[in-house]
Amino acid sequence: MSSGSTVVVIGDGVPNLTRLIRRVLRNQERLMADFSALNTKLDEHNAALSSAVSRVQDDVQSLLDKIAELELDTADQEAVDAVTARVQASIDALNAVDPVPPVDEEPPAEEPVA
Repeated sequence: MSSGSTVVVIGDGVPNLTRLIRRVLRNQERLMADFSALNTKLDEHNAALSSAVSRVQDDVQSLLDKIAELELDTADQEAVDAVTARVQASIDALNAVDPVPPVDEEPPAEEPVA
């Protein structure tokens, strides 16, 4: 044998290798269970967030419809427009948090892997 070479004795190493493989598989199972639980929680969170955003949008539309029925002077209309802009900004911020696109939108195309 040349200097610096390593000799592996298969008979003595098999129990250690088997134990290491079992440990890796147990760890993998635990990680996959953790990922599954995380995905479930994220789905629940996203559903609740989407529902909240939808309720806010419905409330805003209802208020806008009622406001449209009123006859407002210029100052009142400016105040309504300012509030509307702030509410829309809040809706936009909530929508930005929810990574799930609305059903009527197409997901972005994925770039091909080179």
